[in-house]
Amino acid sequence: MPASESVPRQQERRRLILNTKEGLSFEGGLGVLLRGALGTVWVSQRVPWFTSDPSARFLLPLLAVVATALVTGLFVSEFDYLYPLRIGVALTVLAWFRKDYLEGLRRHLRGRSIWSWQAVTIGVVAYLVWIAAWGVDSPVSNDPPAALAELSASAAMIWVAARVFGSTVTVPIVEELAFRGFLLRRLIARDFTKVPETFRWPAVLISSLAFAAAHQQWVAGFIAGLCYAFTHHAAACSPMPSSLTP
Repeated sequence: MPASESVPRQQERRRLILNTKEGLSFEGGLGVLLRGALGTVWVSQRVPWFTSDPSARFLLPLLAVVATALVTGLFVSEFDYLYPLRIGVALTVLAWFRKDYLEGLRRHLRGRSIWSWQAVTIGVVAYLVWIAAWGVDSPVSNDPPAALAELSASAAMIWVAARVFGSTVTVPIVEELAFRGFLLRRLIARDFTKVPETFRWPAVLISSLAFAAAHQQWVAGFIAGLCYAFTHHAAACSPMPSSLTP
């Protein structure tokens, strides 16, 4: 067979192998996602700390995200195609404590509207600061990651959807619960569920530094942490269930 005729066959064979690997990886990822979600529910039902300690509902979502990232990091190199697993586990934990969050939000609002122009304005300012810092550190590129382009269309769409939803909804809620809902209030009083409405700079600075340390753009993270802490204290309404009580 001429060499020129074997090239298309070799390319077709590589394409079939790549598609097979993508399918197996995608299906395997769904299996891991389901097992991780079910395992999280099982652990939350068996370990007393999850129901007896009020800090669990604030810290467990973040701990679940970090633990999942550490585990999935063992199986990926540069491109984290298992990122949707983090979001699935986080949503499972948030769903488990949903009644506590809704009750805490109801007590925090005390009949007031959930809308707050002050909170929205501060959120927009923090967003612009973050985008500006990200633009300085990471030059804008219109090209998607090469590994993402190699995925099948359905796998790529699910990964992008999970990334967008995680970055805009899930992760902000998880971080707010941990850094403002727990840490900021715990630095003010030992019983963080009954913190007086007091703005204390040491607690604000420490919690903002901790929030910054959890992000690559630490300057923007620190500024955003200050903004969120101010919103936590001063806004007439905060969308986060920051005043949960056991």
